Amino acid sequence: MLYPSSGTISPPERCRSFCPNIVGVKEKRTLPHFFVLLHQGNDSMARRKPKSNRIVGILAAAWLGVISHAAIGQAPAPKPSTDQTSKPDPNSGIDGFRSAKFGMTEAQVREAIRADFKLADAAIKVTKHPVEQTRVLQVVVRDLVGSSGEAQVAYVLGVKSKTLIQVNVLWTAADSAAAETVMGVANALRDYFQAEVSRFKKDSVTANARLPDGRIVVFRGADEKGRVIELILAVAPSSAPAAGPAAPRPVGVQLRLTYVLSPENPDIHRIRPGNF
Repeated sequence: MLYPSSGTISPPERCRSFCPNIVGVKEKRTLPHFFVLLHQGNDSMARRKPKSNRIVGILAAAWLGVISHAAIGQAPAPKPSTDQTSKPDPNSGIDGFRSAKFGMTEAQVREAIRADFKLADAAIKVTKHPVEQTRVLQVVVRDLVGSSGEAQVAYVLGVKSKTLIQVNVLWTAADSAAAETVMGVANALRDYFQAEVSRFKKDSVTANARLPDGRIVVFRGADEKGRVIELILAVAPSSAPAAGPAAPRPVGVQLRLTYVLSPENPDIHRIRPGNF
């Protein structure tokens, strides 16, 4: 189901017709259970119903995985920095995030982080995905889009190539005021990418499409080489009964922006044929 790309993702009291299954009064999902759906391929997490005071831990674990073709295939701006090194070439398609380009080694990615965000190595957290076995460099940055607050940026290095294969940028909000800010970021990013028409194949662009699990593909586009940018929004409404005709305000929002080198053949650990 597609929605007009010229529309905006509004606060719930103004968007019941836009995403009724997400912000409607009949929605019963709790915030943590809803958000774990963002982690593709982790069914065990999706079946859990953790307590609300564990939201932060769940969100931190749910966004590092590599997006595969199967995950993206369900669906058919930061404002550009004034720094010249971070402006994308409109004719280059999708080659990475700011100064961090696909195919860079870990040392080169670290240098890109220093150039883009003026962060030292001590600010870079290194983790390993437990299933995909990818090495991930994580940083926390502020105000990527206006005064949007903190965002987490994860640079994913391939298992075999040891080079950059994906970048994930995550904004989260745990209260209604911050949630509206994050939804504003979603609108700004969608408009930004839609204006960068030369970066994407014309028939690859999707905007404001709702997935079966209630998430919204705010934007998705692929270039001629099959590299993808995807922007996914998840909104969890309050479980409290509505006081009036308006839908309940959101108690949490998660926005994930992903740059993917090879969604059809990601460089991750795979289970060998015959192992099970």
